[in-house]
Amino acid sequence: MEHLIKIRLEWFCENNNIFAKSQFGFRKGLSTMDSLGIITTDIRIAFKKKQFLVGVFLDIASAYDHVLVPVLRQKMLQLSIPEKLVRFVCNAVSNRYIIIRSQNTELSPRSIWRGLPQGSVLSPLLYNIYTYDLELVVNSFCQILQYADDVALYFSSNSIEEASSRLNSALDYLGDWLNDHGLSISVPKCSAVTFTTKYKVPRCNISYKGSLVSCCKQVKFLGLILDSKLNGVPHFNHVIKKVRRVLMFSVHYLV
Repeated sequence: MEHLIKIRLEWFCENNNIFAKSQFGFRKGLSTMDSLGIITTDIRIAFKKKQFLVGVFLDIASAYDHVLVPVLRQKMLQLSIPEKLVRFVCNAVSNRYIIIRSQNTELSPRSIWRGLPQGSVLSPLLYNIYTYDLELVVNSFCQILQYADDVALYFSSNSIEEASSRLNSALDYLGDWLNDHGLSISVPKCSAVTFTTKYKVPRCNISYKGSLVSCCKQVKFLGLILDSKLNGVPHFNHVIKKVRRVLMFSVHYLV
């Protein structure tokens, strides 16, 4: 039944352009390659203009687990999704219970009033609906890419200070949006990278609610390691190490 609902809901959303243009996760005809193609192209364009491109790669803490179902329902109705469909979906994600076991103790079932069910085919689709307007909060400050709950913000400029300022403003507004939706940013798991062709890579100054975001020379985004020079060496080395481990294991197993 969930598969049928997913097909109908997905068709409605795609045909009515509900999903954010920056959202590439779990959508037909789109993949991680599309997101990576966009950001690497924008980095190359910044290089050609001799600009810096500062990127902030965010970690939304347990995003699916903190979706507020009442807010999701309100959004679905605002988007003119058929009421019967909305009712079914909200019942499916609301009427859930958990049983907590600790050693020999078992607590009575408790109802869950927030979050999307793990493993459900509907969850990624519902999360895309839940965050359809997220990009509107930051579009005036910087570029944004989303793949489900993986989010990247970036801005190119001749000035590292301007790029940092833009991204800090975007993070402030994004933080307010997330707070209203029961979500939050895990700052220790976030990374910022300054992409540049210059020999010395200047440090960006990115912070969120008084906490500095770690400024790194490289970051892993959607399975690809993006280094500050975008030469691909760290990613190639990572792949080579993985291949060597597999070969070593295979040889050991055969022997």
